[in-house]
Amino acid sequence: MASTTAPESDTATMQTAVDTSAALAPAETAQPSKPADELGSSAPTQEEQERAVGITDYTSPDAPGFSCVVKHRYTDFLVNEILPNGEVLHLTEIAKPGRQKQKQEPQLKQVGESRKAEEEAVGGAKLDEAASNGVHANGHAGVKRSADEAETTDDNIAKKSKLGIADVEAAPSESMPAAAAVSAPDAAPREAAVPAISEAHNTTLISIFGPTTTKSIIDLHAQIYSHPHRKPRDQPTVQSEVISEKSKRTEAHSAIREIFLSKLETLTLQEVPGAISIRAAPPQRAGGRTDVSTRSRGGKNHKGPTSWTELGGEYLHFTLHKENKDTMEVLHFIASQLKLNIRNVQFAGTKDRRGVTVQRVSMYRVRKEQLLPITRMARNWHIGDLTHSNRGLELGELRGNEFHLTLRDCHVSSNSSGTISDRLPAVRSAVESAAANFRDKGFVNYYGLQRFGTFSTGTHEVGRLILQNNLEGAVDAILSYQDHLLPSAQAANPGHNIPQDDIDRAGAIEYW
Repeated sequence: MASTTAPESDTATMQTAVDTSAALAPAETAQPSKPADELGSSAPTQEEQERAVGITDYTSPDAPGFSCVVKHRYTDFLVNEILPNGEVLHLTEIAKPGRQKQKQEPQLKQVGESRKAEEEAVGGAKLDEAASNGVHANGHAGVKRSADEAETTDDNIAKKSKLGIADVEAAPSESMPAAAAVSAPDAAPREAAVPAISEAHNTTLISIFGPTTTKSIIDLHAQIYSHPHRKPRDQPTVQSEVISEKSKRTEAHSAIREIFLSKLETLTLQEVPGAISIRAAPPQRAGGRTDVSTRSRGGKNHKGPTSWTELGGEYLHFTLHKENKDTMEVLHFIASQLKLNIRNVQFAGTKDRRGVTVQRVSMYRVRKEQLLPITRMARNWHIGDLTHSNRGLELGELRGNEFHLTLRDCHVSSNSSGTISDRLPAVRSAVESAAANFRDKGFVNYYGLQRFGTFSTGTHEVGRLILQNNLEGAVDAILSYQDHLLPSAQAANPGHNIPQDDIDRAGAIEYW
């Protein structure tokens, strides 16, 4: 385990310093890569790539070198922010959602106990009213209800029992005659009440979601109108197939919002990347705001302090601990759950995906009780240490980062064989020497290879061609790939530690 600190801007350089002395594959490689001649003569080694961009010198060229594997596991790379006061940030208290709806349990129990009596009283009143108005059940006045009708009526009574008997005995819907309101099947008012989806809108939905998912979405929309008193969480949820293109997912969110007039809401699933969840939206209040957004902005329905001054400020600060996740991936998910514009989310710096990282985040006009329920949906991330402040975070508002690196499979060039116990003294001596030189002499602050692109032709080469006005050459360079990256070559010679994105890119360009 190696530990060191560096400013935010030196993150990549620190990794490169280890990789340069390792003389192996890039830091993201899980295991030592195959020699270049096994991958094909066109695949340059890391040393060749470094020399091509000017990474040539060491501050201690006489020090014994060693090779190792970096980031074999994402837990081999730990990053903790160093706050402006010099304190190393750690998550000291994990925020957990509190218990919900405990006060409603006695009420629900009481409703269940009184339901039978209400059914008998209200059901009898309904049947008497139907008989007096000449309504015929099963073709005969006063005949006992059929099983289907009884089930429908009982279901309605169960819903109305929460509102009180007075609501149940209210006049039938104005859109239908009194007799029809009692005897018509549930499907009849549903067809009359649900706004029709135009052919153009239906075609748009099918082009995005496919016919099966589109039908489920339209059925969900109809359910909302046919059961207006049902809470959104009690409505079914529709999950789409995976939509890989981000532009098409954006189109899907917009289409659902515009076609169904905000009766439905969408959410890109975190546990199934690319899939979209479609569900009933919370009911809107006067002025077009939903109950959720009213509470989120400190509206009258919010219980507790109504003044941001009493809370400590309009910015909620918290510590984010994430594992193998992009910073923006987590923050976009939290913001989407809060219906918060991502511009109201601030942080001092983004952190690597492949690693375990800890950083501070601030959100504008968000309360603690809004944020806590979202932690139920957390996957590989936690938040905690919540406080309010009068100001948000600014980019670069940190002293640096502390890194803990685990280097695996270390070999010293002079002693690369033998058992672990035989190699351990030489490796320990080489690592200690490298650490001492690093502490005393520092390092050459090169730009790392990752700053020059991740494919065979670096961005610096493309830029040079553009500056030379060779646009055709620049396009050809962007679309170039190495034959050993093709999916067919990988299938014939598996076992290489090559990122799947590189393989997919080469296959797509070849197909195109």
